[in-house]
Parts: sequence; structure tokens; C-alpha cells
Amino acid sequence: MTLEEIRARLKSEKRLKTGTTSVWRFYERHDITFKKTLYAAEQDRPDVAAARAELKTEQSKLEAPRLVFIDETAVTTKMGIAAAHHGASVSLQACRTVTGRRCAHCRATHQWLDGALRH
Repeated sequence: MTLEEIRARLKSEKRLKTGTTSVWRFYERHDITFKKTLYAAEQDRPDVAAARAELKTEQSKLEAPRLVFIDETAVTTKMGIAAAHHGASVSLQACRTVTGRRCAHCRATHQWLDGALRH
């Protein structure tokens, strides 16, 4: 279940009105964690199974030294944070994106970008 599903169920079954952040804090405070599934259910769909099979046959044709692996993640600071030295609440309105690259002939590199990447 997602946090939103838990929140909705609390509202409908227990008549408890709360936000998803409160649900998340409850689980964190009580050290309750959920593990992701090891098997994605989408793999059973015919279109996904066909695309995965096609990718497997194409992989053998790839030249490993020419591959570049790129990963990207974004962080938003649209929240209040405690200032480390003053204990005051500071509100930041920013988004930063970090991209990483790794290939056979170079060391890992990364780049910080202001704003979110649009796909």
C-alpha cells in the first residue's frame, strides 16, 4: 500500500482525517519499513514481455566499450529546514538535479544543474 492508500483507508474505515506526511512520520517513528517487491508485476504484461525479449536479443549486438551509463535524480527544497547553526526555520524554494555518467574509458563524472530536467 502507498502512503496515500493508507491515509484514505484511515479516513474511510476509522474516520481519521490525516495527511500522508503524518502517516509517514508514524511509520518512521515506530521504525516500520516496507520492502519493495523483487518482481515487478508489469513483467507479466504481454507488451512488456515482448519489449524485454527484444531488448535481450539486441543487447548482444552492443559494443561494451562504447556504452555510457547515465543516471539522474532531482532534489527539491520546497520545505522548511532547520538552520544548523541558528535553530531557525529557513524556507528554500529551489530544485537541483544531479546527473552521473560512467563509461569504460573515463572515471565517474557528475554535474549539478539548477532546476528539474524535463523529459
